Amino acid sequence: MKELCQYFNTPYIRVFGGTIIDVERSKAVDIVVENLVEMLKIAEAFNVSLVIETHDDWTNCEHIAEVVERVNSDYLHVLWDVHHPFRTAGENPVLTWDTLGKRIKYTH
Repeated sequence: MKELCQYFNTPYIRVFGGTIIDVERSKAVDIVVENLVEMLKIAEAFNVSLVIETHDDWTNCEHIAEVVERVNSDYLHVLWDVHHPFRTAGENPVLTWDTLGKRIKYTH
C-alpha cells in the first residue's frame, strides 16, 4: 500500500461503502465501520488516509457522517462525489457541505 501510494504520489486511497443488500441500514453501518477500522490499521501504519466516497447506498451525507464519526480516525476522510448525493438523494449541496465539509479531502 505504501509503495503504491508513493509511486503514484497520492496520500489517499478511495474506498466505498457499497450496496446494502438484505440488511438494515444500522447493520450496514456496523459492517462498514468494522471494515474501515480494519483497513485503517494498515493505512495508518503507512501514513495513508482513506477517503470514503459518497456513492452507492452511501450518498446521504448523514449516513456518511455517522460512519466517519463512529470510526473516529484522523486517517478517514470523505471523497465528495458532488453529483451522487444530489441525483440519488435529492440532497442540497449546502447540506452536504455543512455536514461533511470538515472531513472532505477530495471531490469529483
